[in-house]
Amino acid sequence: VLSEFAAAEDTILDIILSQEAHKRFGEPCLCGQGICTVQCDECIWNDPSCEDCFIRQHRRDPYAHSLQLRHDGNQCPNEGKRILFTLVDINGIHGTYLHFCECVGAPAKYEQLLNAHLFPATMIHPQTAFSFRVLKQYHLMNLESKLPAQDFIGALRRLTDNAFTLSVPPGLYKHPRPKDILAELRHLLLVTLTVDGNHHLSKSEKNRTSDPTDESIWHGRAYMPHDRTYRGRIASLKGDGNIFKAEGDCDYLQAAQKQKLHKFKGQEITGVVNCQCGHVFILSSVDMQGGESVRNSDYALLHALSARLPGDLTRRSDEPPEILTAIAEAIESFEIVATYDMACITTVHLAHRFRENYPEFAALIEKIRWGIPTVHIVNHKERCQYQYSTLYQASFAWHHGETAEQAWAEMNQIGPIIRQMNSGRRQDTLNNHYGDWNWKKTMKIGM
Repeated sequence: VLSEFAAAEDTILDIILSQEAHKRFGEPCLCGQGICTVQCDECIWNDPSCEDCFIRQHRRDPYAHSLQLRHDGNQCPNEGKRILFTLVDINGIHGTYLHFCECVGAPAKYEQLLNAHLFPATMIHPQTAFSFRVLKQYHLMNLESKLPAQDFIGALRRLTDNAFTLSVPPGLYKHPRPKDILAELRHLLLVTLTVDGNHHLSKSEKNRTSDPTDESIWHGRAYMPHDRTYRGRIASLKGDGNIFKAEGDCDYLQAAQKQKLHKFKGQEITGVVNCQCGHVFILSSVDMQGGESVRNSDYALLHALSARLPGDLTRRSDEPPEILTAIAEAIESFEIVATYDMACITTVHLAHRFRENYPEFAALIEKIRWGIPTVHIVNHKERCQYQYSTLYQASFAWHHGETAEQAWAEMNQIGPIIRQMNSGRRQDTLNNHYGDWNWKKTMKIGM
């Protein structure tokens, strides 16, 4: 419930907390001297007021519009020049104007800040300070959850502005401007994908306690496919999903194919298979019900590609002619390269499997050129290293292919949290974190 509330926080707060108060904007303030034009989102008593009342009520708050040190928050009789100041508090990072006391015998500037329970970032000419309560909050969160300081500051920046977070201090170093790109560099126009499995995001068996009616509120429209549709589809496939295994003596493949299934004892879902693009955006995620089967990796690829095409390929016969034309043009224009640590086995009969199981995507699948990620390929036989190394393939842009691994470091942290959840709640949590990962990538990708 808390997670769902946080996901819709702005909307809920706007509707519940401010709906009645909005009616008072433009009306006379209770002071009788101004018009209601502003409202505090932090105070429990948050009726609109005029600007003078707002400033007077918040004169001691670290995020006030203008903050006076000493003199009980009132104007200093020897007020010096106001300075633009950055204050970090538990509700975000605030830009404010600050007045130091300039009276004779007044403490040093850093002492004035400390006396106001604000810790200066520097002792000489401080222009940034942290409230004592935000330092205490981080200290306890670090002790309890081992939260890194960088992640804590990242959350405070998003509390300040969740849409334009990069404009919130502390800012990032600017990267140099990119050079002009030559149009004939074909590899820069590629759609680059990476497929990878992860057994840390599993789900325990709860046959007697699970709610069978608990389904994801996304119903397959997010990163994970609709659960019942997905399970029914892969269950209908012939064999165990590995019926088209490639024969070979690669040690890596033998280790992957001979996984000891007893390690999955007590697990209803043994992990996920994800598909990501070259910029590390998560495109799709599907559950595994045992070892890393091609049934799972094929569907992850299918779900990722379906989101990149117009219309709905799974209902192609129902689409109007203009959509079918757009689909054909999109398939023709795509140039796709992909990596998978088991590409030497999973891709041998990939086109055949799609023609049999997902014929709508067959033409697109046949266009994909495959490689093995750079770090994983050193564990393959020499034959695989020459055949599937991205370094030996034309217009592959030296893509290392390990992008799926980068997201696991973040996602694995929620593994223990989702293990005991119902299926629907687990998928909603994963979708939520996948979307948050992609949103942060969206904010930073321009840099």
